[in-house]
Amino acid sequence: MTDLPAIVPAAQPFVEGAAEEAKKLIVEYRLQEAHLKEELTAAIKEIEFQARWLRIKLWWNLGRIIIDWQKAASRKLGRTQPLEDFCNAVTARAGLGKESGYKMVQIRKQFPTEESLKELPFGKAVSVHLIVNKVLPGLSAGKTMQEIAQEDAKDVAARQANQPTLLYDGPAELNEYTNHWSADLPTDVGVRAWGGTPVLVKIWQRN
Repeated sequence: MTDLPAIVPAAQPFVEGAAEEAKKLIVEYRLQEAHLKEELTAAIKEIEFQARWLRIKLWWNLGRIIIDWQKAASRKLGRTQPLEDFCNAVTARAGLGKESGYKMVQIRKQFPTEESLKELPFGKAVSVHLIVNKVLPGLSAGKTMQEIAQEDAKDVAARQANQPTLLYDGPAELNEYTNHWSADLPTDVGVRAWGGTPVLVKIWQRN
């Protein structure tokens, strides 16, 4: 660290007063910044949920289209068109995956109305992936929605227990240190970068 600049003794109280006011302003700024980051994080989570829900509705409606047209074909032709064969033909022409198409049909059959679709578990973590890999197999095995949600919560907890803990995610406070910069972090980990280079860090601790 460089030495503090020399000032006349009479100016010292003014320096201290300015420094205290600056420190208070910095604290206020950091609190406001933290609040904005919390709002941004919440907004991102909500957008991610809306995007996942939009995809769920897409699959649900694609399932309806396949089922409705299969029924219409069966009525018009006077004989039942096998749903799986009809689904495969539609997905091939619509550029959809064969397996995905049949999952769309299963979702629509399992949740025939929008109200029933809203009964899905997982809260705002719900996704097509969870429906396909948790809900449909669980319902086929005779489990209730609550049991499926409880099993998923246990799986999530087990995965999180094996994941590293995020100790810090954000900018480093830079202080001059010889010919480069040193960062003083809450975790007492030093991070260095060349002078003038912004530093954003993520520090993980394995459990």
